Amino acid sequence: MPPDRSPSRRRRRASRAPRGGVVLAVVLMLLLAICFASGLLSRFAVRSSALARRKLVVQRAFVAAEAGLGYGVMSVRALLADGGIQGFNIGRYRIAQPESPDPDLELRLLIVPLSGSFHAGASTTGRQEIEIVAGARDPETGIACVLREVLTVQWTSLGDYAAFYEGDLEVHPGATMSFTGRVHSNGSVYAGGNVVFGRNISCAGAFYNRRKETGARNGTGVQVRFGDDERLDASEKDSLALVNTYDSASKSYVDSELGHLWLSRSSLRYGGAVQTGDHGIRPLKPPISVEDDNRSIIERPLSPIDIDYKESTESQKFANKAALRLRVYPDGSYVLRDRAGNDLTSRLRRAALATGWTDDGRVYHDKDYSTGAYRFATATGENGAPVSLAGGIQTDNAFYDQRECAAMQATDLYLDQILGDPVLRTVLQNAPGGDSGLDKILYVEMDEPLGHPVVTERTEKVKTGERWVEEYTTDPVYAYDYTDYGTDRYGRKVYRYYDPVTRRWRTTTSPIVAIPGETVPGHYEDVFEDAVVAETNFVPVRPCVRIRNAASLGGLDLSVVSSRPVYIEGSFNTDGSSGWAGQAPSSSALVAGDAVTVLSRNWHDAWCLPDWAGYRTGGASALGRTVYPLSRRTPAETTVNAVMMTGIVPTAGSSYSGGLENVFRFLENWRGLNCNFNGSIICMWNSEESAAQWPGTDVVYSPPNRKWGYSRMEPPGIPNLFDVRETEWSRVSWGDVDWDSAEWE
Repeated sequence: MPPDRSPSRRRRRASRAPRGGVVLAVVLMLLLAICFASGLLSRFAVRSSALARRKLVVQRAFVAAEAGLGYGVMSVRALLADGGIQGFNIGRYRIAQPESPDPDLELRLLIVPLSGSFHAGASTTGRQEIEIVAGARDPETGIACVLREVLTVQWTSLGDYAAFYEGDLEVHPGATMSFTGRVHSNGSVYAGGNVVFGRNISCAGAFYNRRKETGARNGTGVQVRFGDDERLDASEKDSLALVNTYDSASKSYVDSELGHLWLSRSSLRYGGAVQTGDHGIRPLKPPISVEDDNRSIIERPLSPIDIDYKESTESQKFANKAALRLRVYPDGSYVLRDRAGNDLTSRLRRAALATGWTDDGRVYHDKDYSTGAYRFATATGENGAPVSLAGGIQTDNAFYDQRECAAMQATDLYLDQILGDPVLRTVLQNAPGGDSGLDKILYVEMDEPLGHPVVTERTEKVKTGERWVEEYTTDPVYAYDYTDYGTDRYGRKVYRYYDPVTRRWRTTTSPIVAIPGETVPGHYEDVFEDAVVAETNFVPVRPCVRIRNAASLGGLDLSVVSSRPVYIEGSFNTDGSSGWAGQAPSSSALVAGDAVTVLSRNWHDAWCLPDWAGYRTGGASALGRTVYPLSRRTPAETTVNAVMMTGIVPTAGSSYSGGLENVFRFLENWRGLNCNFNGSIICMWNSEESAAQWPGTDVVYSPPNRKWGYSRMEPPGIPNLFDVRETEWSRVSWGDVDWDSAEWE
């Protein structure tokens, strides 16, 4: 059959061929699209992986740079803590380059001073800005992260403050009390009563116009001189008006109780004169180890092998900087050495004082009442000439401290004699001070005393020997009707007697019985006599240091320091004057101890003699039975010019610390009399030995008229303080940093 060539068949063929081509084209296009998409995906995956790796390197670099920056900040802080401003030399830092925490990254650190100076001998007050730059970089890719921080280091001397407290500063005086110098607390300030702050008040905590122990508002008499010392000079500050902490217009106190309004209200009210932790104030610290407290600087030195030894703390201890070190042993003996270890004990003679008697027969030591200086006794020399018994020390005087309810065994130092000795004065004068580590300091180290000996006597039979008794024969013993023992069965009377031979009781009907004698062998007999027996008991006492005859230091700067309680008797560093001078003395002086008590130039130990004998029967409470009543302990006007470093017993519960107005301890009836003071009050620790709570007034003492003023002093060995603030942070480019501009050890 011939093929079908009809038009319909031709149309079917024509339509079938193009359909297969379209499918093929579509398939090819799909394959091309898939390949293209796969390529894009592959390229995207590769790029994403690279970006992820880069991001990871950037993150690692940031972490490493941040670690390096932290290392730099900590190193600067540690360097300042170890050596203070003297140990911080701009030209060459004693900081090693850190190791990178990431082995694939290069870590570099740069420390550059921006302003100020830390040169030796620099001013005791200043500031230094330090730029710290830390950068981490991947050497292969060049990816880097660089961080920059600016530290502002401020330093100052304790002598720059009229009052400095490590803890909370409380002040609530009755009579108006003025401060012409700066006041700082590393805690909070609680002000009340009548107090005038003539310079800046700064505290790391808060500023309150109320009492700490009760929370009660305490009057509206607190005044602050308007203006910031950091921006105004002294004359400008003095010319500005005083403002009250109580705002009568708003009927509110402008203090930290305002909460979020405090920053703005304080700036408007005080012009920057009152600044707290909310303003960025931080604690100011001496350059000692952070593991030690401030009291460490008055304590004994430690050996390098001691587990508690810290080099930074030891470098700041007064004992390690002292030109003269005095050690008093438990029995009252002593040794004096210089820094080189030379024995100078022979230059410190024991003193014997001239004496008199009180109206009730007590012995007191004679003194010059115009200055409070003690007079020394005299003895007869070989040729009959009088010989002075003047000396620089006594270790056998004791008195009763009514606040501590304890007998105090004093090491009495007569500074006029110590400074008058040419050898000792030369040692002190030649101490160079400054960065040398040797300064004009007399450090007193006292061991625990044995106690005060009390001798008691009693009469008792005391064996004094023996004697030999020869053999002998006793005479017959006749028993005479010793005992009527009744009758026997025959009605006869029966007598009872003791037979010394048989050592038995017997009976007989004869009223008289002769008992044969016995032979007794020879023997020794003890011989006893009445005798007076002396017994020595030691009454517990507390060690302390007492400074006497120190109205004039002869123009020599001097620091007297001990970790024991310190008592200043009579006027101190007044160039011989006992009254109020109101001006800086010729010598810069410092007195430091666990607590500091001021005794007037009229003080007598006879007022407070311990009842040693009564201790045996009455215990410690009996020691104070002979203390004169407060009304009879009448002082005389006394002046002290010094930087006083002392401890306090802080407020606890409802027990008030006594406040700044009672930081000096007293034991006399000062009512109506002046106690004058020029210098600085530095309270840097809590008292550990004189730890009795403040007793209130008119119990142990009556408060004086406080004529207290600030006098800028820089006594030997006084610590510096520093504060490090992180003031600026930013990221910079690696190429913008000159990494070769620092030197390293």
